[in-house]
Amino acid sequence: MSDCHGVDKDRFDASSLGVGSWRLGVVVLTGALAASLGPSTPLGAGLQAEAQQPAFERAPDALERVTWRTRTLVSDDRLTNWNFAIPGAGLPFLEMVVRADAAVVTFVEASSSQRVDAAGSRTFGAALTAEEIASLKSRMGEVRVLTYRLEKAGSRESFERALRFARDIGAETVVVPSGTSLDGMEAIADQANVNVAVMADSARPAALLKTLAGKGKRIGIGIDTGLWAQEGVSPADGLALVKDRLLYLKLRDRSGRGPGGRNVLLGQGIGDLKGLFLEMERLRIRPVSMTLDTAGVVSAPGDLFKAVDAFESVVQPAYGINFTAFSKTRPIRWDVVMPAKGETPAPETLRKAGDDVRAKIVAAIPKQAYAAPKKRRKLLVIESLHGMSHNTIPHTNEMIEEMGKITGAWESEFNNDLDNLKYPKIKEYDGVFLNSIVGELLAEPAVREGLARFVKEGGGLGGIHGTPWASRNWDEFAEMIGAQSAPHRIEQGVMKVYDPASPLMKPFVGKELPFREEYYRFEHEGHGRLRWDSVRVLLTVALDDPKIEPRPWNGYKRPDNIYPVAWIRTYGKGRVFYNSLGHMPETFMTPEIVGHFLAGLQFMLGDLAADTTPNPVTRVSGR
Repeated sequence: MSDCHGVDKDRFDASSLGVGSWRLGVVVLTGALAASLGPSTPLGAGLQAEAQQPAFERAPDALERVTWRTRTLVSDDRLTNWNFAIPGAGLPFLEMVVRADAAVVTFVEASSSQRVDAAGSRTFGAALTAEEIASLKSRMGEVRVLTYRLEKAGSRESFERALRFARDIGAETVVVPSGTSLDGMEAIADQANVNVAVMADSARPAALLKTLAGKGKRIGIGIDTGLWAQEGVSPADGLALVKDRLLYLKLRDRSGRGPGGRNVLLGQGIGDLKGLFLEMERLRIRPVSMTLDTAGVVSAPGDLFKAVDAFESVVQPAYGINFTAFSKTRPIRWDVVMPAKGETPAPETLRKAGDDVRAKIVAAIPKQAYAAPKKRRKLLVIESLHGMSHNTIPHTNEMIEEMGKITGAWESEFNNDLDNLKYPKIKEYDGVFLNSIVGELLAEPAVREGLARFVKEGGGLGGIHGTPWASRNWDEFAEMIGAQSAPHRIEQGVMKVYDPASPLMKPFVGKELPFREEYYRFEHEGHGRLRWDSVRVLLTVALDDPKIEPRPWNGYKRPDNIYPVAWIRTYGKGRVFYNSLGHMPETFMTPEIVGHFLAGLQFMLGDLAADTTPNPVTRVSGR
């Protein structure tokens, strides 16, 4: 498991901003090309000479490359399928790619007038050879071209060449200016397998829509949301007019109506961008390619981060509603045994193997609770919805279900419908347990607010294994659960009781437990770090002993050599329990570990009292 994920030409001049050294420092490829290419050197030769080098060196101000951000997830075709790009006005194409990567944006919008790189004068267009295009694509890392903008309408032949170039570079949509002839465009677009969006030059483009009538789905309209704001057209009215002809959005907000307004960050003007996306979701308008207009809001490289954050803020409510609807389609997993790849065992064989695993899980469960429930308890269990789905998720479900039945400590409800986390519905539960959730989970603001309020007001929150990787686009969740990520691998270690006074550790009876698992080496600093000063560590693992693990890892090592496995904390009036084990099926068949989970769940539900005072901060553990 791992984190796999614009500038206005007239306003942004790198030299005038004093960022020339920044440019040379972050775009290694530009410096290399400048050194290797003379004025007459073919572009492809320089690119091919660099083919063995990394795509580019990340900018020194680049954000952590986390795939699960709203800005990237909105593009998923299982979700909203709204592809989001940044433009490159004022920057050569390859430098624009570096800035998109720095902002963790998957897509860029290229232009026919844009230079390929800072070292030459070649423009980004059909004159590039197949070899040059291939070399450019190899230099882009994980960034892709989403849209290709033609600045001028040309002949049919030039238009056809431009669409073929767009196809070859990987673009999905070609954006053309208003007034471009549509004669033969549909056949050319079909042949090139790209969409064509004609930009509207009016907020109410009735004439353009009439021209598009009868055209196939590959031919549509492009809308500048700034024009809607300037002319007082509400998103609802604008979308009602263009409907499913909408293929492209130029995202822009304005400070006021009329030409006297200025561009502002999305959501800070009169454009009602939140309403735009909510209406697009209601009407199910998709797919749509979107480019963030950065004119007037980005004047220095770092400004792009705020501009992209503003996009996330305005799209979040609509995207969240979509994700909650998606959650209702995700089934609960009970398949504790899965056939090996390429194997098709008989149903009876599969059933017997599953029964054997379930019997071993049940055998590891204590026969009675560690504390008598103060009242009838109800536990909601949610599992991974969008992202990695561990094969031991069914083992956790079986353990929790059978544990509740055997001990009578709680009643379990397994349900991935995220509406259950909204207030006041969530008050029907005493605790919420997140079953190894890796990826998106808490997308809708109402879901976030419900869960946070529930815990702060005294509810319980629990998690196992991959759960710190859930909703990494919501920082408060990391604070609640106690961490956000960790380097890891499967290795042999020795688990040790760190807090012998805690009732959650009684199942270990003070003994060490040699065990093979995918241990998380929670970092001591950085955004994903373990919040040592907020949690009480219960269980640790000793790693890197060559007598125990013949292949000690040369990866991350905590300076204090303390590797937490499980902890508890209070959050407001609520209780949080987390254990990072759970990758190996044997974990759920080991009495010490299973008993510890029973105690942890009873603590979380409010029946087993335990000291949650954070452990003393060591020299390095607190940051």
